[in-house]
Amino acid sequence: MWLCMCLAVAWASTTYTIDTTHGPVTGQVQLLDDEHQVLVFYSIPFADPPVGDLRFKSPRPPSQNWTEPKDCTTASALRLCIQLSLSKQLVLGTEDCLYLDIYVPLQGISDRPLPVMFWIFGGGYTIGDGYEFGWYDGKRLAHEKQVIVVVPNYRVNVLGFLALNELKAEDPNHSTGNMALHDQRLALQWVQDNIAAFSGDPGRVTIFGESAGAFSVCWHLVSPASKGLFSAAIMESGTCSSWEFFQPLERAIAFGQEYALSIGCQDVDLSMSSIDVLACLRKLPSDDLIHSLFLLTDPDWPFVHQRPELLPPLSPLMPFGPAIDGVETGLLDFPQHLLDQGKFNRVPLILGTNKDEGSIFVLSVPSVARVSFPLDADSALTTVEHFFNESISPVILNLYMNQTDIYEFAISKLLNDYFFACPNRRIARAFNQAGVSAFLYQFVYELRFIEAALLGVYHTAEIDFVWNNQWPPLLHMFNDRDEKMSQVFLHYWSNLAHSGDVNLNEKREFSEMFPFWPVYETETDLNLMLDIPPTVNSGLKKDICDFWDQVEIKERYRRFLPVAQQA
Repeated sequence: MWLCMCLAVAWASTTYTIDTTHGPVTGQVQLLDDEHQVLVFYSIPFADPPVGDLRFKSPRPPSQNWTEPKDCTTASALRLCIQLSLSKQLVLGTEDCLYLDIYVPLQGISDRPLPVMFWIFGGGYTIGDGYEFGWYDGKRLAHEKQVIVVVPNYRVNVLGFLALNELKAEDPNHSTGNMALHDQRLALQWVQDNIAAFSGDPGRVTIFGESAGAFSVCWHLVSPASKGLFSAAIMESGTCSSWEFFQPLERAIAFGQEYALSIGCQDVDLSMSSIDVLACLRKLPSDDLIHSLFLLTDPDWPFVHQRPELLPPLSPLMPFGPAIDGVETGLLDFPQHLLDQGKFNRVPLILGTNKDEGSIFVLSVPSVARVSFPLDADSALTTVEHFFNESISPVILNLYMNQTDIYEFAISKLLNDYFFACPNRRIARAFNQAGVSAFLYQFVYELRFIEAALLGVYHTAEIDFVWNNQWPPLLHMFNDRDEKMSQVFLHYWSNLAHSGDVNLNEKREFSEMFPFWPVYETETDLNLMLDIPPTVNSGLKKDICDFWDQVEIKERYRRFLPVAQQA
């Protein structure tokens, strides 16, 4: 009934107001083309602003209800969470940022509540927001596939991931270093409480994300406290088994203490009281908190020299990430451990990678591994040793140099396989062992865009096609073939959202453009190559992933030794 009323009103008016659990919100009907419209709500608050005494705390629902309709008709770049400091006078974002956007289709809808697709943005947990200058504009996805799209913000960088004993002690559940993931969970809870009013089905919520957004999807998959908040999941270019993205608690806290020391909120001997440390951190201007992260690139910072073993391995590119705090509301254990033990939320999963994931990260190698560029034999080996022990590093480098005589290309392939492609197979195998459906893919479509000549099918390259957004404008104009590639993504992604199965759609038909996508099984090792047309492939990167599985097993426990025992 609500859908019919909404449709009638939408054609007659440019705005529509809906009651939420905290008060009414007003959205705007936006024209998608000459015939189709989408109802959009921007910046609906789902939490109290995490400022003042709430800084570094888990989020809480809005404490103040409102009676007058809140204007949610205009997108605002001011709502992105504070994240980047070009100088102390030029800081991007704000602390008051816990809002979400909703896109509701208005044509072709039925009386049945619509499935929900809940997007978690990427950006290395360091940058990004839920709109991203229009890259994540959900109007086309919502209309074309008859889904409601929800896109929340979450805190990034130090404000989303700082881990300290003091923060752990004050948290009701003793969680620390996971504030950003708690933001996401609260947004998911908001969806459960409110999405029916927007004609959505709270029993059909698919979480999907890319890069750090996909790492977040993994976090929710293994978090008991996220159980029941979603019914399916999609991981684009993510991982559950890269040590650099899920930090052992001791290391996360040790880095947090050094960070607090660097900005004057901690004593060298840790003698400051818990209250003093937290009061200091909450009193500092937010731009000081963000700008101080430039210390990670300062060779004169004592921390870099005196305790380099505590410096996050991906700093300064990605200095923060979820902490394995050992509690059910946070992260109980290394995610791949939990998957291997069958301790995860058992929902169907799409997961996969792009063919050339590592290409855009090669340029960050000098700052991360502290080597010169272009790479040579010595700097390439130093780069590998940054991630692995000295005995296995030459073996790894030689394995990849056997494929090319260009060091940058070898490191690109190494980063692709170690961080993305092979961990995805590991996840799929854990799902198969537990009897849960996983659908594995690789995106191999040849891009025509100008940057593809250098980067290939690079990290983030699939996003334009998933959203059917030609972004950035002019640089990524679609031709007919590009549009077909987008329709392939939309077909399988939305099938999962509607039915929990990538192959089930209203017509239940298969074709050359939309072939049957087999569920992953370890024995058959099948995946879908996303191309025009898509094809089913067997044994994707089998030999190299067999090698990386053995490396991962050997590295698994060494990485969790106490810092004092690290070699």
